Amino acid sequence: MNHKRKLNLKKQLACIYTADFFSGLRITDAVWVALLAARGFSLWEIGLAESVFHVVSLLCEVPSGMAADLLGRKKTLVSGGVCMVLQSLLMAFASDLFTICFAMGLNALAMTMFSGTSTALLYDSLKQEGCEEEYIQVSANGSQISMLANAIGSMASILNRFLGYAGFYLLNAAFEGASALANMLLAEPIATALMEEPIVTEAQASREKHPLRALPEQFRQLVRDSLHVLHTCPMAVKLIASSALISVPSYLTKMFLQQRLIELGWPTELLFL
Repeated sequence: MNHKRKLNLKKQLACIYTADFFSGLRITDAVWVALLAARGFSLWEIGLAESVFHVVSLLCEVPSGMAADLLGRKKTLVSGGVCMVLQSLLMAFASDLFTICFAMGLNALAMTMFSGTSTALLYDSLKQEGCEEEYIQVSANGSQISMLANAIGSMASILNRFLGYAGFYLLNAAFEGASALANMLLAEPIATALMEEPIVTEAQASREKHPLRALPEQFRQLVRDSLHVLHTCPMAVKLIASSALISVPSYLTKMFLQQRLIELGWPTELLFL
């Protein structure tokens, strides 16, 4: 059965690239530890908030991927964008550790919604138009856009004296809102100018037909399929584990380095370096 709908691939990719750029800005990444420390939070409190981020990431990474398969990539991306905006607003006005931790949890939840979902959407969009052989190049373009945006966002630390704590997070919320808006073009295919969710499998075609009561069984089936893939593809397990071993010390070094440089008298404006 053919479920293909004609996509305007050029405009589809333009929306994906736009979302990649604004999501990649993340102007608080280079200074978030320094910003919290400047507000009087101790390093152990900042570390606790960071721990919440990683625990939520660990618990939600697989379920969020399953949600993307069950409910659709477009809905998952939009939901992640909403969570990112909410977490930035909470961080902007948070006055206690509990709110900071809750915001960090929302941040982690949003990141798990983005993780894998946008790449799957990109691949299916290309596959639907018979252009899947272009995936590596197009994916590389998106990665370069995200890394460029991340570098630009890091330079926002030089605006510390102008933005202040709340200003950083409010501006971050605006950027995340722009990214969510680009993803919201997925929500309703009103015209070919808007992004659509590609449909390349029977499961995707019947996604909207599943009643809510059928979702638990669909979820259980996805769990079984995921475990089967991990069991039959040990290389995937090794790649996941090696990524964690590399990323954890790298991220912790970045986090504690911010605090140490401030203690040594570095101005916050130079943290983008």
